Amino acid sequence: VNRDADIVVMTTEIYRNMLYAAESGRTVGGLEWSHESAVNSLFAVVLDEFHFLNHPERGTVWEESVIISPPSVLICALSATLTNQNARELTDWINAIHGPTKLIHSHTRPVPLRVHFATRNSLEPLFEDATRVWRNEGEKDAEKPALNPELERDRKQRVRGGEVPRPSVVVKRLVERGMVPVIYFVFSRMMCDRMARQVAEERGTLVTASERDVITERLDTFLSSNAELEHSGVPHLIYNGVAAHHAGILPLWKAFIEELFQDGLIKVVFATETLAAGINMPAKTTVISAMTKRSQDGYLPLSTSDTLQMAGRAGRRGKDSVGHVVIVQSLETGAAEAHRILTNEVEPLTSKFAPNYGLVLNILQKKSLEESRLVLERSFGNF
Repeated sequence: VNRDADIVVMTTEIYRNMLYAAESGRTVGGLEWSHESAVNSLFAVVLDEFHFLNHPERGTVWEESVIISPPSVLICALSATLTNQNARELTDWINAIHGPTKLIHSHTRPVPLRVHFATRNSLEPLFEDATRVWRNEGEKDAEKPALNPELERDRKQRVRGGEVPRPSVVVKRLVERGMVPVIYFVFSRMMCDRMARQVAEERGTLVTASERDVITERLDTFLSSNAELEHSGVPHLIYNGVAAHHAGILPLWKAFIEELFQDGLIKVVFATETLAAGINMPAKTTVISAMTKRSQDGYLPLSTSDTLQMAGRAGRRGKDSVGHVVIVQSLETGAAEAHRILTNEVEPLTSKFAPNYGLVLNILQKKSLEESRLVLERSFGNF
C-alpha cells in the first residue's frame, strides 16, 4: 500500500484511527503516520454512503470522523438515500462544528428506473402507469404512483408456497426480455449459493458460445495462478454465466466475479445486500427476493432506505436508457407491501454517536478534560 499516494481509499474506521494516531504519534496497521503527513497535508476527505451514520454499530465512527477532522480538511459527504430534511440538518451540523458547508442536491437519476413485480405466472409493472419511472426528477412533490390493479389481492389471503416463483423462472423471464445482467439480492449466504446452483442446473448456460470461449480463456488464466481454487465449485457456475457473491466467497473469487460481471460475461449474480454499498458493479436489473429479512425479532420489513440502496444498483450509465427493479412475491409479502415500502418516505437519520472508553482516552491524550468534554458535545444528536 502506498500510504503517500495523492488519493488513498480506506474504510471510515481506518480514517478515524489515523486521525487519532496522527495526534498521539501511535501507529495504524503497523505504519507510522506523522502529524504532518496524515493531517497537515490532507486536503479533503470524501465520505461516501454518508447515510451509514445511521448504522447501529458503525454510525458512531462516521460522527467521530467528522467531529475530529481538522477544520483545514474539506469534507465531502455523499449519499443518495437521505431525506431533504436530514440533508439540511447534516449540512447545518457540519457547518456548526467543522466550517462553512454547502448542500448540493439533485433529484435526477442518470438512468431512470422502472419497477416490476414477479409472481409465479407473470412479471408485471408494480405501478398502475407502466411507463412511470421511480423517484425521478420532480417526483419528490408528485402524487405517489398507484398500485397496478392487476396485482391487487386480499391482504388476508395467505400466499401458498407454490405461488412463490423459483429464481430460475424469474431469471428466464428477465433473459427473454433482455433485462440482463442482473444482481439478485438474497438475505442469506446459503440461499445465494443454493439459488445460483439451481439456476445453473435448471436453466443451463446463459451465455453464448463465443462468450463461453472468453470465459474459459480467462478462467484458465485465473486458475493457472490460483490452482488451489479449481475444485471450489465456482467455475461450473461461472461457465454458465452465473455466480454467487457474499462474505463467504474468497476475496480472489469475488474480485474475479466482479470483473466478469462488469464485462458482461456473467449474466446473474446472487448476492447479499452488502453488495449494494461500496462496489462499482452496476447492473441493468436488480431483483429483490423478498421485502422482509430475518432479524433477532423474527422477519421484519425492509426499510425504504435499504430498498433504495439495493435498487440503486440498477441502470448502467452510458449503456441503459432505463434500469429495472424487480420485487419477487414471497411467502411473507406481496405487491401491496412492496408498493407501500417503495412509495414511503426514506426513514429519518438519527445520531448513533456512542462515546466509549477508547474514544475518551484518545481525546484525553492531547486535550484537557474541558476540551474533551466540548468535543463529545459536538455530536449530531446533541446538535
